[in-house]
Order: sequence, then C-alpha cells, then structure tokens
Amino acid sequence: MVLLIIGVLLTCAAGRGLGSVEMVYSLPSAVKEAGLSTVALQLPFESAVTVWEATSSAQDHRKAFTQMLCEHIHRHFSIKLSSMTLVRISTPVLHAEGTGRIKVKVHSYSDLLHVMLLFPLAL
Repeated sequence: MVLLIIGVLLTCAAGRGLGSVEMVYSLPSAVKEAGLSTVALQLPFESAVTVWEATSSAQDHRKAFTQMLCEHIHRHFSIKLSSMTLVRISTPVLHAEGTGRIKVKVHSYSDLLHVMLLFPLAL
C-alpha cells in the first residue's frame, strides 16, 4: 500500500517549497534483537521529486523509484534497504503506513481537492 501512494505524496506537495520526504523502514528480526528496530530516511523534497521524475518512463514507476533510492543508499551508506520493509512514507501533506492507514493534512480547500483528484491515479 505504501508504494501505491508515493506518487500522490510527491505530486500533492510539488512546488510548495516543503521540507522533506520521510521513509521509515522496519529492520529484520535479527537486528531488532540488538535493539534497533527502524531506519528513517529523510530526503529533501526537491531530491525526491527529481528521482520521481527520472523514473517516470519506467513501466512500474513506483518500484523504479524505490529501487533507485535503494541503490543510492547502498552505494553511499552500505545499507541494504531491499532487505527491509518500507512501513511508512510521509510528506507535510500526506502520511501513509504499510498497514493501509493514510492521513491527509490539508491546509486549504485547494489542497483537499488536489489530494482527492490525485489519489485515484496512485491506485
């Protein structure tokens, strides 16, 4: 469910000068026993949009976006996000969890209309 909402999260806040996109991953159980349960990544909003647009020609746009981020994080930090589970992604406008819970934070009527129009496109 989280992957289905990535496009809406990025599109809804486009051009508003918003801060960041946060992606939270759950770690495998072997690591959880050591006391670490999640890894949170915060990307500048402009960088996330750049990656989203760079993957727009891919057949499965959402998976290409996630794969590109995973490769980048692995190359720079030696962290394999592909072995973790994406449990939450959020922007200042929308918050989506892997459980299917979606929280919309609108500040105006136009924000609400924008979210309502784009949400079906993500599904």
